[in-house]
Amino acid sequence: MRSMSQRAATLWVSLALVLAVVLVYGQVGYHDFVSLDDPGYVFDNSHVQSGLSWDGVRWAFTTFHRSNWHPVTWLSHMADFELFGLWAGGPHIVNGVLHAANAVLLFLALSLMTGSRGPSALVAAFFALHPLRVESVAWVSERKDVLSGFFWMLTLLAYLSYVRAPGVRRYLLVFTALALGLMAKPMLVSLPLVLLLLDLWPLGRWQRSSAGRLVVEKLPLLGLALVSSALTLVAQQRTGAIGTLADIPFGLRVANALVAYVSYLGKTLWPTSLAAFYPHPALISDGAASALLGPAVGAGLLLLVVSGLAAYTIRRRPYFAVGWAWFLITLFPVIGILQVGVQAMADRYAYLPLVGIYIAVVWGGRELVAQRPRGRTILLLGALGSLLACAVLSWTQVATWRNTVTLFRHALVVTQDNYFAHTNLASALMARGKLEQAAVHYEGALSIKADHPTALTGLGTLHSRQGRFAQAEALHRRALEIEPDSAIVQNNLGAALFQQRKLLEAAEQVERALGFQPDFAMARSNLGAIYFLQGRFDDAALQLEQALILNPDYVTASLNLGNVRIEQGRPEDAVPHFERVLRIRPDHSIALRKLRELQAALGQAPTY
Repeated sequence: MRSMSQRAATLWVSLALVLAVVLVYGQVGYHDFVSLDDPGYVFDNSHVQSGLSWDGVRWAFTTFHRSNWHPVTWLSHMADFELFGLWAGGPHIVNGVLHAANAVLLFLALSLMTGSRGPSALVAAFFALHPLRVESVAWVSERKDVLSGFFWMLTLLAYLSYVRAPGVRRYLLVFTALALGLMAKPMLVSLPLVLLLLDLWPLGRWQRSSAGRLVVEKLPLLGLALVSSALTLVAQQRTGAIGTLADIPFGLRVANALVAYVSYLGKTLWPTSLAAFYPHPALISDGAASALLGPAVGAGLLLLVVSGLAAYTIRRRPYFAVGWAWFLITLFPVIGILQVGVQAMADRYAYLPLVGIYIAVVWGGRELVAQRPRGRTILLLGALGSLLACAVLSWTQVATWRNTVTLFRHALVVTQDNYFAHTNLASALMARGKLEQAAVHYEGALSIKADHPTALTGLGTLHSRQGRFAQAEALHRRALEIEPDSAIVQNNLGAALFQQRKLLEAAEQVERALGFQPDFAMARSNLGAIYFLQGRFDDAALQLEQALILNPDYVTASLNLGNVRIEQGRPEDAVPHFERVLRIRPDHSIALRKLRELQAALGQAPTY
């Protein structure tokens, strides 16, 4: 009877966790993709849009696209496309489902390991509802967070099964779950060390086995982590994602890392002013070293004091040492010592590390009121109030991820000197045709960081839209001096030269862009347009066909390929291309006029 009531309680807690996630994150089904990474991961990625296939699987396991090796994540995006096409709500909902599953699995793992359902439920509830989870769930490109988290939780359960009844089969389950997790996101490289921590508490294996034996037991898992780390380093070096010491010196990296550790703790306690991007101080201020010195020293002292306290109380309160070490170890790979990207910190990096803090706080609170019935009531009410506040703040934060404009408008409100937010907001406004507003934000970005190549080339593109091609060319050339290997900047410069009919120079720049990024559909289309004006119709057709393979809905490429077919004396082959334009854009007057002229000349009945 007691066993049945325990199972019922476990079921009710699990259902409550799922319901809480649905209430907070249900709105993501109405969200759009955002410009931050989503193009490369989904809607501008021809491999993903080919769906699940053997070619897709081969690409997923051999590519370093997006500066990572994470084939399982790529396969999940391909599965999304098979199910939902380009409906943004679909992959958002999948992220929410995975997050709900992760909360339930965390509850089950902790409950089974510790035998304490109540504290385990509280840890899982804070994991489910804390606002620092929002970025990982509400952002399609962060599928790798929730998916790797899913395999992290499965690894914990598989490891518990192995500990209870050691054997090769059960160890292989642990190995497989970890391998899949690493192939979703290499953040799991620290998981073998976390398993060693769990051996100390709550599993108590350090009392029954030597530390050496437990370490040896983890060697195959550590080997997996090392392989994943090596592949990640290769991917990030080849794609230029790793910042150099000239960009951010080692001392500034350490200083920012110390401040970031404490900032994550601060945002855990007071989760406001959350943003999609936090500028690294070393990249926006020449005085970053002096500005970071005081906060870094203070942060370092705080980390040392807490670490010393954890070590001093490890025998009496092992949960505190384990939770604190979980936080420090799992966050270390992304804390910025090896700088990848230009951010000072990121909410998504805290998805798994903060579980350790929740464990330390919840079990510490439990011990604090163990002999005080009234204290237990007060603590429980406080925890429920905190969870309610987290749910409300998370719901509000999720809404900021509705689209690119809402996301970066919010970032500008809650951060300072955020050139990155200005640039992304400007790009989104320009895509909506709001050129004057976009110009304000591009100029705002450049007032903060005058050498930001994305803002320079973005402003150049805006000038091209306004017919100021010489000014556009000058801005693109400035951007190219800063980022000479950028396919985007080279393509944009080529487009500005094309508009001025400097065709030889334009072709040279776009060809260079394709040398760096052969699957760049826009560059293929632009090169096709250049070749068309040069009278190289066969070469133009080849480039435009490639552009349409990469992006079948590319209106400009379809229209231009139709024009090429006419010049090649193949009007009947031009018809399908104009029809394709009209299927995508029924109001496209040029395509409609040309299609009707062709069909009349060919004696065909009009289709539009």
